[in-house]
Amino acid sequence: LVIGDLKEVMTCNVFQYPNNRVGGTIDWYRSHWHYFNTGSVLWRPDAKEMDRVFSLSKDPKFMKKFGSDQDFLNHVYGDRMNNTQNNEIVALDTPEAREGKPLIPHETAQKGLVVPLSWEFNAQTHAEVENMEFWKSHRSTVR
Repeated sequence: LVIGDLKEVMTCNVFQYPNNRVGGTIDWYRSHWHYFNTGSVLWRPDAKEMDRVFSLSKDPKFMKKFGSDQDFLNHVYGDRMNNTQNNEIVALDTPEAREGKPLIPHETAQKGLVVPLSWEFNAQTHAEVENMEFWKSHRSTVR
């Protein structure tokens, strides 16, 4: 459900480094900031990368019982499995720190495979119940 202007993020100007592959918002997962949420993901268009991802889906050494596309993609792009870094990213997800931009200003994360997009572009409704204080403090920025 979109409730505001998304042109900033849809222009895909979030991919600033060669190894950036996807843009996603950190997920509130089992009471931790873990994974990126695939409810809203930007992909850097690249046929070679899509071939790599597809080949992983057919590789028995890589594939295991993934519970969802989100689980699979977070193993393909494992940047958001570091909860310490994820907490640092979330702490910087404020309008003041972002200066009105969709990217969270965490230098290490911005150079990774998964570009850290702001909560305002993928507010996960499960957080309203599971992480109410965060939800209340960030709800007004949701687009």
